[in-house]
Amino acid sequence: MKLDMIIELTQLTHKLTAQNKWETAFDLLKTLHFPDVANVLEQFPEEVAYKLLTLFEQKKRSHIFAYMHPDAASAIFHLMNRSEAVALFEGMDHDVRADFYNRLSEQERQDLLVGLTHEEREDIRKLASYAEKTVGAIMTSAYIALEDNLTVEQTLERIRADAADAEIIYQIYIIDQQGRLGGTLSLRQLLTAESSSLLRDIMVTDVVSVNIEEDQSKAAKLIARYDFLALPVLDHEQRLLGIVTHDDALDVSQEV
Repeated sequence: MKLDMIIELTQLTHKLTAQNKWETAFDLLKTLHFPDVANVLEQFPEEVAYKLLTLFEQKKRSHIFAYMHPDAASAIFHLMNRSEAVALFEGMDHDVRADFYNRLSEQERQDLLVGLTHEEREDIRKLASYAEKTVGAIMTSAYIALEDNLTVEQTLERIRADAADAEIIYQIYIIDQQGRLGGTLSLRQLLTAESSSLLRDIMVTDVVSVNIEEDQSKAAKLIARYDFLALPVLDHEQRLLGIVTHDDALDVSQEV
């Protein structure tokens, strides 16, 4: 959305909130794309932005928050109680919430982690532990990786069960018992394969990947070169640790 339109919407929203017409202001904002809502909210004092943000349903609230400038996001976050903060984190993309977690104080981290499940705590700690500018710092753990001894029928059942928590479902990563990446399959390939076929027998083994300690720019270049939706991230033992998505690679390219 153009800057002049953002300014116009901000002015109108300001007028509505000043008149205590919060629902009318919300009706205006909810027609916008998430990045545009974030841009509008950034123009308000944190108390007003916080109240407008809380009018959105939780999942949308998390997406809007992720698009906000770090300073504006932090100001709003500090107005939230623990249950609101936990719900916000639960709805955010895994890599985005790890980045935000790294900007919190140690006390804020502990207060937040108490409300999360053990699995979510470990996921955030792991993703937040990688050095800045490395591939690990931008990868996400929200992908689908399945054992190579599954049949196509079993795989499709697992995809249906796990799809809601994955950022990418069009590409499935195939691993062995030790978690090492053996190959990939697209959703199209799965749908056209015999239901009794084992993944290890039909997977594509020529896989382009990147090491977790590599510079982020390498992942961005590989994704651009091969026009990938995502790139698998491996450790030195070839174990699959995460993926870098096209969107995150684009963000890296724009920062260079």
